[in-house]
Amino acid sequence: MATLLAELADISPLLQVVSGGPVRLPGVAATPLAADDPAGAYTDVVIVAPAFAATLTARRAGPADERARWDTVLSFDPVLAYAAANSVLTRIRRVPRPGRGQS
Repeated sequence: MATLLAELADISPLLQVVSGGPVRLPGVAATPLAADDPAGAYTDVVIVAPAFAATLTARRAGPADERARWDTVLSFDPVLAYAAANSVLTRIRRVPRPGRGQS
């Protein structure tokens, strides 16, 4: 997953990750999930562009090891992609920056 995120960060103006675990990669903005957030059981990749929208959702289907199986759903339906993007964006908390008020 780290390799995919690094490649996406190289070609994307914004790559926001909302994760149950730490994500420390150059060019990736990361927001931790609350421990009890049900979204922590899934991995979502959402792409929304002016002429394209897609979402990939994955859930581990077995033990967390190198040969883990995943249940996945890939959709190019823009309505689903926008709904997935909304779900991710609502989990991002505003963090005040020093010297600036929250807007």
